[in-house]
Amino acid sequence: MNSFILSILFNICISILIIYLFHQLWEHLKNQYSIKKTVDKFNFQNDKYDKIIHKLQNEEITNKTINIQRDEENDFEKLNQELLDFCEENC
Repeated sequence: MNSFILSILFNICISILIIYLFHQLWEHLKNQYSIKKTVDKFNFQNDKYDKIIHKLQNEEITNKTINIQRDEENDFEKLNQELLDFCEENC
C-alpha cells in the first residue's frame, strides 16, 4: 500500500516537472524567436483626438466662409432692391 502511494506521488511529481519544463521551453522559444508588438495607445488616442479637432475646426471655418458669402449675396440683393425702389420712386 505504501509503495503504491509513493509510486503515484512520484508519477505526479515527474508529470508536473515535465509540464513545467515544456512550459519553460515554450516561453524561451517564444521570447527568442517572435517579434514583439508594442502598441502605443496613448499617442494613438492623441492622434485621433487631434484629427477630430482639426476636422471640426475646418468645418467651422468652412461654415463661416459659407455664411459670409451668403451674407454678401443677401446684402447685394438688398442693395439692388433698394436701388430699384429708389429709381421707381424718383423716376
